[in-house]
Amino acid sequence: MSIKRHGFTLVELLVVIAIIGVLIALLLPAVQQAREAARRMECTNNLKQFGLGIHNWHDTYGKLPPLVLHSGRASMFVQILPQMEQGNVYDMLNGGNQDTTNKTYLGLHMETNWDRLNQRERESLASIPFMTCPSRRTGSEAIRDSGTSRGPLADYAMVAIRYDISLTNDTTDSTEAEWWNHHNGNDSYHVNMLKSAFIVAKPDLTQSGDAQFEKAKPRHSFARITDGLSNTALVGEKDVTANEFGRCCGGTDNADGSWLFDDGSWREYNASRNIRHRFGRGPNDTGDQTDPDREVGFGSWHPGIVQFLLGDGSVTNLSKNTPELIRRQYGHCSDGTVISRQ
Repeated sequence: MSIKRHGFTLVELLVVIAIIGVLIALLLPAVQQAREAARRMECTNNLKQFGLGIHNWHDTYGKLPPLVLHSGRASMFVQILPQMEQGNVYDMLNGGNQDTTNKTYLGLHMETNWDRLNQRERESLASIPFMTCPSRRTGSEAIRDSGTSRGPLADYAMVAIRYDISLTNDTTDSTEAEWWNHHNGNDSYHVNMLKSAFIVAKPDLTQSGDAQFEKAKPRHSFARITDGLSNTALVGEKDVTANEFGRCCGGTDNADGSWLFDDGSWREYNASRNIRHRFGRGPNDTGDQTDPDREVGFGSWHPGIVQFLLGDGSVTNLSKNTPELIRRQYGHCSDGTVISRQ
């Protein structure tokens, strides 16, 4: 008696493998797109948290938080930490560190405060979840432990812009170079040059030394934004390329500095960026290698878009190819023009 054996022929097996391969090839892009959509949504929520923190700060003090207290001193991101359920981190930067000999102090240069923190305290600063975009990096990559512009790193920056939009001679990057002198609270030229929502604080001249900066006062309320809160960008995703993680400042290694402060000597773009400059187009967009920070300001690793927090707390997506005029209209808080939306 013969016994029939059932099985697959080689051809049938190859056909099944081919079908499985095609299905996987079709499925993987969908999975990747779903993951990126989730990461983009998380990034959107980060920006909305900044909006809540800024509005809570305004409700508490009746003013907008300053861009920085002074050159090298605490940025807006530091000042709103208590309004973002990070009061312990704020306290740590203002005398709450464990070193009883070298106490931190909000009036000090933030690099000095960073030096006075132990490693655990530094890591806690670098692991605040809403400071990094999940499409770009995790908290473990968000630290610059030493060197110029040392401190925790972030993927967001305050929007800033110089000049009124009506000026027709402001057409080259060289005319915008002085924007980087925007963080000196004792210099009226610095104070008056910015046309964006955030500007440097007013030092308390009744105090002396570092105390006048710790006691610095905000200058303006939401009333400064006469163009309307829904037409003015406050915070956006800053450009950082794949080869610049943790590298700063000057030359070609200059984009990834601490969010604790803005300062001179190639550290002017740590916590704020000029929205007039074009948007970065992804991880490999290195810009003009002789001066990349002053050619590219904001940018993201999300396909096609850069996200911005508006003054009303909403988040908008701008194309990476957004024209300069529209970028400037979003940055200027009182130009009186209607945004030429795409």
